[in-house]
Amino acid sequence: VRDESFDTRELLDAVGLDADESLAPNARHSVEVISDLWRCAARMSGNPCIGIDAVRYVNSTTFQALGYSVLASATMRDAFERYARFGRIIISNAHLQIEEKGEQTHLIYEMGRGSARLADEAIDAVIAQAVQTARRLTRSWVSPVSVSLRRSKPDHKQPFEDFFRAPILFSAKMDGLVFDSELLDRPLRSGNEILANQTDEVAQRTVESIDRESQSKPTSDRVRKWLIHQLPNGEPTQIAASREMGVSLRSLQRHLSDEGGTFRDLVKQVRIDL
Repeated sequence: VRDESFDTRELLDAVGLDADESLAPNARHSVEVISDLWRCAARMSGNPCIGIDAVRYVNSTTFQALGYSVLASATMRDAFERYARFGRIIISNAHLQIEEKGEQTHLIYEMGRGSARLADEAIDAVIAQAVQTARRLTRSWVSPVSVSLRRSKPDHKQPFEDFFRAPILFSAKMDGLVFDSELLDRPLRSGNEILANQTDEVAQRTVESIDRESQSKPTSDRVRKWLIHQLPNGEPTQIAASREMGVSLRSLQRHLSDEGGTFRDLVKQVRIDL
């Protein structure tokens, strides 16, 4: 942010976040807040490719235990499988699916749908970080076979082409990467099974802690917090809310009913409060 010539606190103020709380090491925010941050960062910097540029500042400690676990992986495939298992440490609704197709491996990212979808800039950063991980693990400028992005083609696509160095399909049906399977299965010099297993245990405990914290909060409070950030961006839906909460639509309705309310009631109350 500093390199983009605007102040971090100014950015946080723009989306209604307290700077001291937000910059704490274990601070977590909803998908809506994260998306707002990325959109504001792109607008305030005048850089629509800020998601691509941001990966320069990500290192092995950025994602705490998960970062060390990835760094100690025996192969790139192991590293991406760890992102698939523990990815909720980074973003709660970003899911990675790994599919083997012939001599190629497809990394398919699900980043939410409709109003619950992450901002384009955030998705750019997730996809770019995967490629950056491959380059750091192999200590070479490796590139994927191809890149698919659901976002529309940006006015200036050169930064994407310069970074990925691979064919890019914009307005695709999915967000993802394709790598040669041989590359993903190649042993890494940095692999350390003992360290990887130890940090896996820490990462697993972190995921379990995130789940417990999420489940301990009343569903109505979590939905209300989501609505506060969602209403200014459009009409919220129960389906989008259920995806954000990580439950089925029927489960969301049941939880709210058990707490003495409905989704419609919460929407009305948040509209009044805003």
